[in-house]
Amino acid sequence: MATLIPTIAHSLIYLDVDVCLHQDGSARVTEKRTCMIGDEGTEGFITMLNMGNIGICNLKVKDEQGVEFVCEEGNWNTNRSRREKTCRCGIHQINGGVELCWGIGNAGMRTYEISYTLTNLVKAYTDYDGFNHSFYEVDNTPAQAASLTIRLEGGSLHIPTSRVWAFGFTGKVMLANGQMSVAASEPLKEGGSMIVMCQFDKGIFTPAANGEGEFAEVRHKAFEGSDYQEELYRERYEDSIPLSGTPTSLLGGYGFTGENNASSGEQASATLSDLMDKGWFIGLIAYIIFIAYMMFKGNGRGGGSSSYGGGGSSSRSASNRSSGWGGSSSSRGGRGHSGGGGSGFR
Repeated sequence: MATLIPTIAHSLIYLDVDVCLHQDGSARVTEKRTCMIGDEGTEGFITMLNMGNIGICNLKVKDEQGVEFVCEEGNWNTNRSRREKTCRCGIHQINGGVELCWGIGNAGMRTYEISYTLTNLVKAYTDYDGFNHSFYEVDNTPAQAASLTIRLEGGSLHIPTSRVWAFGFTGKVMLANGQMSVAASEPLKEGGSMIVMCQFDKGIFTPAANGEGEFAEVRHKAFEGSDYQEELYRERYEDSIPLSGTPTSLLGGYGFTGENNASSGEQASATLSDLMDKGWFIGLIAYIIFIAYMMFKGNGRGGGSSSYGGGGSSSRSASNRSSGWGGSSSSRGGRGHSGGGGSGFR
């Protein structure tokens, strides 16, 4: 009687996503997927739905040996053998969106680097610039570990002019060292995702596309059902201005506790630079007094960490669930995002 040899299933061991934002609001996204490839199936895919006016172009794929795949023109043909798809990639048009596809080739431990450009990711709203986008959505092969970095080409993103929140997984969010960092603290589950929402003060970008209305509406919709609280955000940054003429972006840090995701020194340095450039002398004096007070209190260290579900209270202790500068992600929420649709192997 013949012995049955078990089939090795595909697995995504580690997903690392780098998002480089450009001045016009476009982004170059580079995904490194470290995988164990089994004996069945022919291709990997990343589905992108709900894209609106976000365009996708300049797809490139290479493997762990640096072999660059041939990017096929026209619609990717999914009905081919594994051998026919090896070292080839392309875009498959589907109902409501597209799929980025590549041939998986040989079985074993593999690393695929998939890069592509998203146009019109950062949009101009009447109050802020920003986006709410799903960079990863689990399909048939959940990532055992995942991280994501967002940076600005030729510049830095810093407190208090930039804010970041994350949804769809359990993990950490940070804004430090000029970039945004997101990392899952446990394997992603089926149905999970890595949705990131970023809000930027005017003047960092010159977006080529406009969003509808205020970004506050995007933020409010994403917060619904999540651990973040719109009420606390507004109380902290929108409604309470300590001195007339002081920008609301100076208010971050009040009463925060937890991880030192961004030191008060980094906040002060970045903000002082902004103030000197813009000549806000009154605001500068107010901010220096504010920072001195926060250092005396031992706070002002960026967003604090919070346990899952900690966003139910409207008390000051829950303010770390609305900071947008660091702390915990929310495994729920993120409604209204662009992107998503799943990724995996078939």
